[in-house]
Amino acid sequence: MIIFATKCWGKDYHKFLQQEFQNKKPSFNFDKNWLLINNRVPIVKFNCGADFYIKVDKYANKALKFFNLEKNSFRYNGYDGYVYSIAELVLLYLVPSIGYLCYIQGDVQVRGDWITPAIKILENEPNVSVVSPLSAVNTWHNKNGYDYFFSDQAFVIRIPEFKQQIYFYKEPILDQYPFYAGNSFERMIGRYLHNTKRKRKILKEFYAYHS
Repeated sequence: MIIFATKCWGKDYHKFLQQEFQNKKPSFNFDKNWLLINNRVPIVKFNCGADFYIKVDKYANKALKFFNLEKNSFRYNGYDGYVYSIAELVLLYLVPSIGYLCYIQGDVQVRGDWITPAIKILENEPNVSVVSPLSAVNTWHNKNGYDYFFSDQAFVIRIPEFKQQIYFYKEPILDQYPFYAGNSFERMIGRYLHNTKRKRKILKEFYAYHS
């Protein structure tokens, strides 16, 4: 099973009512398509082509418990990353424990079929946990395209690996991430990759850009 998911915020939900969801989907035949409706969206009902519409705040507490986290787990250096992270954790809590997940942020697009090569890498390189397109941010790969970082802009992962309690690492600090996002989802996974020496592979022939 291969699931595609994205999310909308209060400031961009109107775009998803105007076919932004279909425009954002990569050129790939996904088994299921999910839209996360984040807490600041003023309406609940959508009809934009997704198979499932998930109201994030409805499942937030269950997701935190599942991953053994609390709301204050996202605080770092005086900043709170909860609002930047909870939707992705709700998604991982709800998806089936099999297959692959392709996630793209609500304000990001990636052209072309980067899903097929991403899945091939995950199938053939067990030490790679994440595959992402090139991006202007959160990309510190070596000449072969590998690093130990993570970006929530666009990624493909094996669902079973990330549907575990792996978000507890406190070190390294990873000051490469924006301070205002606190202990964010992407910082948590960056720490997981650093501590377990698992890698991210960057597909340099594809690019994630803000829409």
